[in-house]
Amino acid sequence: MNNLKQYMMLLMLVMTISSPLQAEPVVLYDSGLAVSAVPYLQKAKLLPPSTATLNKQIAQQLKRLQAMTPQQRASQQFANLFPVKSPSLSPGKVISRDIDSIALDRPICVVGNDALSRDWLSRVSDKLMQAGAVCLAVNIDSALAFASLRQLSPELLFQPVSGDDIMRQLGIFHYPVVISNDMIEQ
Repeated sequence: MNNLKQYMMLLMLVMTISSPLQAEPVVLYDSGLAVSAVPYLQKAKLLPPSTATLNKQIAQQLKRLQAMTPQQRASQQFANLFPVKSPSLSPGKVISRDIDSIALDRPICVVGNDALSRDWLSRVSDKLMQAGAVCLAVNIDSALAFASLRQLSPELLFQPVSGDDIMRQLGIFHYPVVISNDMIEQ
């Protein structure tokens, strides 16, 4: 279904680009020595590609998408989001404490791509999955690092974000951590 949606978006884009408005040129003066600028514009790559070229590029892109694993597609989807930095957050010890109810639909875990977060995620992954937690990935340098982190627990939903604001509101400056309706714990 997702491939169909991508294909339809690409098709609409191609239709928009490949059918520019055509108008006859207005000739102000004709010396008889005029030459077409098309070859120069093509050489400088200032003209849009032909419909055939666009169709070929789309077909190649679709083949690449179909050949990718779901993890590769997900990495490609998030590629432009990196690096994700949360300067006020660092790996470290979090003291468990009760908090006033914050009306979360499900728990949130905050992890980075560091050894402490990776070890912690490996240990508590099943518990997080049972609770339906969503993982916020902070301080991630690249899509490849994000994909590697996600492979530790592929059943969990991960989202790369800068977690400074939400964590500051809760008085948290270290991760990994789980935030639920009424508790912060590591």
